[in-house]
Amino acid sequence: FSHSSKDSEQQIMTSAILRMAESLGLETLAEGVETVPEHAKLAELGCMYIQGYGVARPMPFSDTIAWLQQHRAKQVVNSQKPRKIG
Repeated sequence: FSHSSKDSEQQIMTSAILRMAESLGLETLAEGVETVPEHAKLAELGCMYIQGYGVARPMPFSDTIAWLQQHRAKQVVNSQKPRKIG
């Protein structure tokens, strides 16, 4: 995956790939996302799924369920926080 959060040419390429996938009815997953800015830029460009060290380090399968439960709990808490509009 290209590091599209910094390089404008890579942002253009990534955006074109995401638009093409959308026009074909395909979902996209960005691999190798390591930072919050990369995640934010990909979300801005329309990529809904990511994987990489920015999400979680590799872990044994036995730890995955607990990680998912903790991650989902954080999502619920964050979705209930008031957001500033405007």
